[in-house]
Amino acid sequence: MALRGYDRDAVDAYVANLRQRVIELEAVRTPESIMRRALEQVGQETSGILQQAQETAREMATRSRQQADERLSGAKRDADEIRVSSELRLRQMDADTDVIWRERAALLDDVRRIASELLEVTERADKRYPPEDDTGSGRTGAIEALPPGSRSGDEGAGEGG
Repeated sequence: MALRGYDRDAVDAYVANLRQRVIELEAVRTPESIMRRALEQVGQETSGILQQAQETAREMATRSRQQADERLSGAKRDADEIRVSSELRLRQMDADTDVIWRERAALLDDVRRIASELLEVTERADKRYPPEDDTGSGRTGAIEALPPGSRSGDEGAGEGG
């Protein structure tokens, strides 16, 4: 009896015949073919191992690049922070230096003014109490007691008053 276009008995006989031929072929296989098949299996396994190793190496390289990029970014941020901080400190130091120079100039002006006032007081005192002539009294004028060229200094300013 044939169902749907084929004879079941014929197909069963064909399948049985194929099974028998496979059994016979396996029985007559040579050691070389067994070795060849074993080598093919080892080659396939080795290929799989190498492919896995390559994939692992790619993943490691990718992770390493990402870590290096992160470190580089962090180093750039740190460098920028240091640069900004240094520039700020430099501006502060420049401002402090300007203040110091202004204070120095003011102090020098004060010293010059005080020296000028002291010289005026000394000259007034010398006029008010003029030196006596060479009678041996030992008194000399304050201005005359100063060495030449030092009338604006402190030396001798307090003498004879």
